[in-house]
Amino acid sequence: MYKRHILILLLFTNLVLFAQKKVSDLGVYGVPYMTHYNPKDIKIHRQNWSIIQDDRGIIYVGNSNGLLTFDGTTWKHYYPPNKTAIRALGKDTDGRIYYGAQGDFGYLANDQAGNLLFVSLLSNLPDTKQQIKDVWSIQMIKNQIFIQTLNTIVSFQSKEIAGNKVNIIVQFETKNSSGEINGLSSIEDNAYFWVLGKGLMQNKNKVPVLIPDGQQFHDKEVIEVVPFSDDKKLLIATLSNGLFIHDGSLVKKYKVSNRLKKLFIKNRILDIERLSDGTIALSTSKSGLIIMNKQGQVVQTIDESVGLPSNNVLSSFVDRQGSLWLATARGISRIETPSPIQRFFIEPDVEVSINDFEVHKDKLFMATKLGVYQMLTDSLPYRFKKLANVTDNAFSIESTNDGLMAAFPYLGVIEFDENKFNTVVGKQLPVKVKASRFDPNIVYIGSGGNKYGFAILYKLEKGWKPLYVFPKVKDQIREIQEEAPGVIWLGTRNNGYLRLEIPELQTGTLNSTAIENIDTLYVNQQRYTKKGGTTVFRSRLYHINNKIEFATTLGLRKIDSVNQQLALDDRLHSILADTTKTVYIIREALDKSLWVYTNATKNNIVKLRPEGSKYLWQELPELNRTIGTTITDIFASTESSELLFIGTPNGFITFNSNVERPINTSYNALIREVLIEDDSLVYNGDWLHRKRNRSPDTYNFSQKAISFSYAATSYDLPEKTAYQYALQGYDDTWSTWTTKNKKEYTNLPGGDYIFKVKAKNIYGIESEVGTFSFSIKPPWYLSIMAYIAYTIALMLSFLLLLRIRLNQVRKKQRVEMTQLENKYLKKEIEYKKKDLSDFAVTISQNQKWADYLLDRVQEIKAAKGRTKGKQIELLEQEIKDKTAIEKNKLDFQKRIDLLNNSFYDTLVKKYPDLTKTEIKLCSLIKLNLDNKDIAILQNVTLRSVYKARTRLRKKLKLDSDTDLVAFLKQF
Repeated sequence: MYKRHILILLLFTNLVLFAQKKVSDLGVYGVPYMTHYNPKDIKIHRQNWSIIQDDRGIIYVGNSNGLLTFDGTTWKHYYPPNKTAIRALGKDTDGRIYYGAQGDFGYLANDQAGNLLFVSLLSNLPDTKQQIKDVWSIQMIKNQIFIQTLNTIVSFQSKEIAGNKVNIIVQFETKNSSGEINGLSSIEDNAYFWVLGKGLMQNKNKVPVLIPDGQQFHDKEVIEVVPFSDDKKLLIATLSNGLFIHDGSLVKKYKVSNRLKKLFIKNRILDIERLSDGTIALSTSKSGLIIMNKQGQVVQTIDESVGLPSNNVLSSFVDRQGSLWLATARGISRIETPSPIQRFFIEPDVEVSINDFEVHKDKLFMATKLGVYQMLTDSLPYRFKKLANVTDNAFSIESTNDGLMAAFPYLGVIEFDENKFNTVVGKQLPVKVKASRFDPNIVYIGSGGNKYGFAILYKLEKGWKPLYVFPKVKDQIREIQEEAPGVIWLGTRNNGYLRLEIPELQTGTLNSTAIENIDTLYVNQQRYTKKGGTTVFRSRLYHINNKIEFATTLGLRKIDSVNQQLALDDRLHSILADTTKTVYIIREALDKSLWVYTNATKNNIVKLRPEGSKYLWQELPELNRTIGTTITDIFASTESSELLFIGTPNGFITFNSNVERPINTSYNALIREVLIEDDSLVYNGDWLHRKRNRSPDTYNFSQKAISFSYAATSYDLPEKTAYQYALQGYDDTWSTWTTKNKKEYTNLPGGDYIFKVKAKNIYGIESEVGTFSFSIKPPWYLSIMAYIAYTIALMLSFLLLLRIRLNQVRKKQRVEMTQLENKYLKKEIEYKKKDLSDFAVTISQNQKWADYLLDRVQEIKAAKGRTKGKQIELLEQEIKDKTAIEKNKLDFQKRIDLLNNSFYDTLVKKYPDLTKTEIKLCSLIKLNLDNKDIAILQNVTLRSVYKARTRLRKKLKLDSDTDLVAFLKQF
């Protein structure tokens, strides 16, 4: 029996109601993804009144107990000056947020530390008008902020605000103190509002006048006016009288479906929002959220029955990502609508896992762990009915000519017809039923047990007859596909594929008489495993584009006709021909594109679109919203190439790629808290000024830590948002991506820093970079002045040591000069002067070293951050090296003197006129040191060494051909 296709009718409430629907509307009538924020969890009053989003993406909620903010990670709670409920919030073109409380209104500001401040503007009203009650609406109209109370509308220019001063104009006022003004709305720089006894008014040329035909609302309270369509029509929502259309001149009752009329009878409309797909969201007092199309038909209801915390929705707001925030009487909710993804739950409060989908007689059925269910589309939300009240795990279902057949491993194969059922095969663990593509009288059965494997059923007048019974194939058979009549492929649980050839089915020689007398059929079997061996792996089969596709846990496979084995198959796409990839399920869509369930993509589902003889790999980032959801089956609607059904452990999901959702919307990563030493809050994250950058703070050095908390204003699965951070001035590169939203640094050296953070949401979109600039003062012992003092002290110590050494040398020379005065007085004095001259050169070189140290200190003063610390360490090492060299030179000379006492005595006896310096030079030459090494050891220039050697030769009376080294080694 050929598988029947899902019709567009399947997802419509009824044929008349949805007659004008487009394919793009399919699959949007389930339950969207929702996030609920429980008052107990975020510790707030349960009742909420208004919601808005600032230019950074932060959400603000007016609550009965003040103001709430939410950044995707953390809720914060603030109290207005009079600590009352905040019922209204608004925003101007510069991004400034305004609040309206009980008896007060103003705007939000912040101090340098990022603490949120309330700035009241109430005092700018005349004294007689400052006794206002609740502020119910704040609207921005032509750079003017309009504030509406129950009996007054005032305005002021947002750009003229100076602190808490601004010139306020009374636009409209009633005599009574309450209940006469409502519905302040802004449309294309026009202000609309309702006045009891007058009707719907417009502020035209700064003068309030009735709109044409607006007197019809003199006794019908208007709650809001929104654009209805591109032809300038207005949709007018009243509190208790339903909806109206204004075409520019006349007001007409908006025609809605009977279902919507009934809902209006028992409900008050409390708010209205136009969504990005043109549908209208109505917040109601008793029925939660109702979404209708332009034809006045209900397309979706979201209330307590599907998880909304309260059916009393006080207001709504559409955020940057197109999602709808609801302020309810029992918490706050975010509804991801419109969305290409919708969820359907089979049983309230019970998890029902989906194993298989099938269409039978234009109706959708599901095999689940609790039996077989049918989707009923005669109401919203859709309902589900269990067939024949059979409660057991149904693995697969298949449509046949006569009924719907399902495989229950522990009950057998059951055929359903209306509310009746008949057990066709007993309890041999059947897990798969598959109708023949070529003979409507044949159904194939696969078993999940090792004792039984495969059977063929043939339909006779008196019922189904088994032709080929289980014991012939003992593998666990999970998939069955026909390649041709009598050629059947079986996918085993973990041992490859079996190809069966059954001649009687190939030739068509079976007839009812033959069937009655045949207990078994001749079957030719051949097994195929992966190429190169018999390693076990799970195997599935799919009939795609008139070919059999072999999906395995080791990539997509094909039959190697030469080796008669399974080989990797890149015909669909090279990515799937990879042994590290698992291909689970392949479904063919109406346009011959393929839906593929595989671990080769982040969200496990990819679409392959035909492009010539190959397929184009199309990622589906919208489905990233389902990450973490287990997929049990996928099913392609053949009435829409863009519609996919996804089975899960709790109902199923529909994905309609024709429904757009702005997932590429930009968002911000924000620094939300900065702590010093874990307990000192130095920045509180609410920098609301128009300029994004704030002046850097300076903190004293701490041996402990500075920590940063951050968030990203992307609200789809924010717990899966990943972050990268870097501390400019300390880190060389960005960190790896992590879902942690805190970072701590300890023992930072003094310097200037910029902490940077960016986010990547579940769709792979990166945020704007958030920054926080600060400086750290080093401790006194690491400050610039301390390093200057250290350097000066070091230099003075060095010079003092030089002076002491010089004095010691001079004293010693005076003694030596006195001893030699009689014998060598004149010559020795000349030589001593030469020694003093050489020593003066040493002092001069040391002075140059001192000047070099001063230059290095200046470089260190100009350095910043980690660079300064590194340069200080280098200077310290240079000084140590210099000191070590001088010490080593002195030690080296002492050792030479000790080893050469006899050499000195012999040399002096023969040449008594040699100076002490020349004697030491002789000892160094005798060691065969080159001139450069001698210059270093004597702390003189290379030129001085050359001159000294020349003088020495003259004193020793050596000619130029005599080797000086060899001569000295004789002594």
